[in-house]
Amino acid sequence: MSSLVLVNAREGTEIRVAVVRNDTLVDFFYERVRSYRPRVGDIYKARISSVDRSLDALFVDIGGERDGFLPRAHIRTLQNSRQPLTKFFRSGQTLNVQVVREESAQKGALLTTYISIPGRYLVLCPFEEGIKISRKITNDRVRQRLMNVVKDMVPEAYGFVIRTAAQEARKADLARDLQFIIRIYNRLKEKTKKAPAPSLLYSESDLAIRVIRDFLPSGNSRIVVDEPATYERMKAFLEEISPRLSKRLQLYKETTPLFDEFGVESAVESLMGRRIDLPSGGWLTIDITEGMVCVDVNTGSAKGETTEQTALQTNLEAVVELARQLHLRDLGGLIVVDLVDMKQRSNRKKVESRLRKALRQQKERFTMLPINSLGVLVMSRQKRREGALVPWSEKCRFCDGLGYSVSPVSHAAAALRQLQRYLANSQPRGVRLLLHPAVAEALFNNMRKTLARIEQQSSITVEVSLDSSLKPGTVQIVPL
Repeated sequence: MSSLVLVNAREGTEIRVAVVRNDTLVDFFYERVRSYRPRVGDIYKARISSVDRSLDALFVDIGGERDGFLPRAHIRTLQNSRQPLTKFFRSGQTLNVQVVREESAQKGALLTTYISIPGRYLVLCPFEEGIKISRKITNDRVRQRLMNVVKDMVPEAYGFVIRTAAQEARKADLARDLQFIIRIYNRLKEKTKKAPAPSLLYSESDLAIRVIRDFLPSGNSRIVVDEPATYERMKAFLEEISPRLSKRLQLYKETTPLFDEFGVESAVESLMGRRIDLPSGGWLTIDITEGMVCVDVNTGSAKGETTEQTALQTNLEAVVELARQLHLRDLGGLIVVDLVDMKQRSNRKKVESRLRKALRQQKERFTMLPINSLGVLVMSRQKRREGALVPWSEKCRFCDGLGYSVSPVSHAAAALRQLQRYLANSQPRGVRLLLHPAVAEALFNNMRKTLARIEQQSSITVEVSLDSSLKPGTVQIVPL
């Protein structure tokens, strides 16, 4: 199936990638340029910070803001051992680890010692044996051909995985890819001997290269890039692993922004919104909390022959769109969906089947429970990284991510309480009250008499000054 891959890097501070199929946004990726946070796939020479017996895991310093987390199940050398970790490891030891999941605001990166280096068609697994092949390659003849070709060219000492993209690859393409990833691994081994701990041994490619390697759809897909240096890097990578794919690469030179030109900017911007409208007039809302993703489905203006039919139609549309949004926004963990109530069990089964079918088209693993008597569906979905929108956004400095903020009137009342608290413990001649402009306005409009009474009771003068750099809930009291 033909796809259009749009790579926007012109602004120089971020890389955005949109994959469009049949005029619909089907994939979106985002990355900040020169971000020094550990990325999935990065390999480090790390130093053990501590051995945690209660968690049966190691905390490992990889040079990030937080220590990485290395559970027993991810330690290759302990594959068949049940003895305590303290028997094998101690603080200060070094070992090579790879990032499996990026660090979040609360947790360090999840690590593994099962190191792998991906190419476009093959994945090198240096500490494993044998050749495996992607389950998505279902044609028996293709599977056998690829196994025979790869078996004849790969070193026996290493394990390899044949990726889905290899099903259309020629033998020469596979050979180039093999040499490419072996060169990377040889450089990594040499660097390990000399590098201190912690230090980065192998940096995962930036988003523009990873999209070609990991996500470029098969078929006659076209890649359009709007920044010359990024275009040259992508072209050089394609010519090294598969020269014939480089013909699909195109440099966009027009002044109109790339996503605007191809009509996807509004679809990308909508990913930041809570509400997603459905074709029949209903909508769903998505709220991301600390512990889960909460989804609510509403019928809105949708109308069917009966209430039950309206609920069924809305829910069927909602679960298809939900699966798409989970993929585009890269949301995972616990997901709770409050569907429109359906009385018939057969209709609930239809909705479950539709969601399961949509999720199976994605590579992330999931577990889904039946719709319960309250009309709630609970599921979990594999989370590979912190979420595509996290680096694109930041916590609201006014509401701290709650989605709601205290009203200016309430902030003004709290400011007066703080002033009275201050005056109860000190006797200045006067004070200057620094407030956010919205809070100061609420104070003057609603509490001028209260402020005058405080001045009279304390025999002081209160000057109110505006400071737009302050949070609405922040009050600064300066004695005069």
